[in-house]
Amino acid sequence: MLTYADVNYYCNEYAGNIADKAQIENNLLLATCDIDRVTFSRIKAIGFDNLSSDKQELIKRACCIQADYCFGGDENKNNISSYTAGNVSVSYDTTRRTTAQIENISESAYNLLKATGLTHRCI
Repeated sequence: MLTYADVNYYCNEYAGNIADKAQIENNLLLATCDIDRVTFSRIKAIGFDNLSSDKQELIKRACCIQADYCFGGDENKNNISSYTAGNVSVSYDTTRRTTAQIENISESAYNLLKATGLTHRCI
């Protein structure tokens, strides 16, 4: 399966956080699958090469951001509302979850994908 961004783009254009080439390839593949899920596979249906260069760039960057997110990026994946240290108690607020949190995708990546118009349920 082809990914929306390749190792060369990830390392040279995006300057990502993952050092191991095999790990980069794996995470770009996972990121591509995540992107296909939140865009309802519209990129595949339309054809990546048929999209404008602006949309292609947004998708490549979103792919790299999501690859870092899959690797354990610094975005908060949990919606922790409170944390207690003595006898450790953690509470999660599930009432204020964003679409990105529900879909388990980076907020930054999702915002880039929203800019393409491909994440809307009805087009």
